[in-house]
Amino acid sequence: MCKSNIVTSQPPLITTDAVSYQANGKAIVEDISMSIHKHTLTAIVGPSGSGKTTLLMLINGLLSPTSGTVAYKGTDILELDMPTYRSSVALLFQEPLLIQGDGRTNMLLPFEFSANEPKTPSDDDMQKALALCKLPAWVMGKDVSTLSGGEKQRLCLARTLLLQPDVLLLDEPTSALDRRTEDHIVDLIVNEAKERTVVCVTHSRQMVQRASTIYAMMGGRLVSSADSNGEVDIEDFLGGSP
Repeated sequence: MCKSNIVTSQPPLITTDAVSYQANGKAIVEDISMSIHKHTLTAIVGPSGSGKTTLLMLINGLLSPTSGTVAYKGTDILELDMPTYRSSVALLFQEPLLIQGDGRTNMLLPFEFSANEPKTPSDDDMQKALALCKLPAWVMGKDVSTLSGGEKQRLCLARTLLLQPDVLLLDEPTSALDRRTEDHIVDLIVNEAKERTVVCVTHSRQMVQRASTIYAMMGGRLVSSADSNGEVDIEDFLGGSP
């Protein structure tokens, strides 16, 4: 079901225990049990429609399981204060979520609603976050409607990094990027996993090869695609669209 390079005596930071989710009578995610450890990069791979994004939404608490439990630090997340939890476990969607206005307005947006009342970032903080995501400072004053898809995607990543969550849930963060920019963002995400926990739905071969753990999904389930060493054969899952 998965490939893991983790050797630790520490309990997982996040677990899903037999998690299933149905919508309109249809099973979207079925019987998912997984463990996510602190300061690791977990990759989730699989073809379009296999339930990967739904699983991230269940972990983030945007959806509630039909059955099973998602736990954070050993506690069912449904027992936690959800705004506070989501400030610690932040979800970045594949489709950039931006409002009308410039880059600065959009970078400051989540700070108006964060349950943790983080300090509003300075222009210098925002410029540093943009630089990490390989964006120039002028993006702060640019109408976001004029940005390319890749620029919008990286702006949203920079904004999420400013929040400094304990866990980053990333849905195809490199899907709209050219190869050179993808290389940079993969390096960034791998480095972020040294300071926080990262869970990434991805079709990026680079990302998967550098992950600590790989989970493969198909038809809403975790599936086994293993070689003789018990490792996931990622080639079965990286050829399709997100």
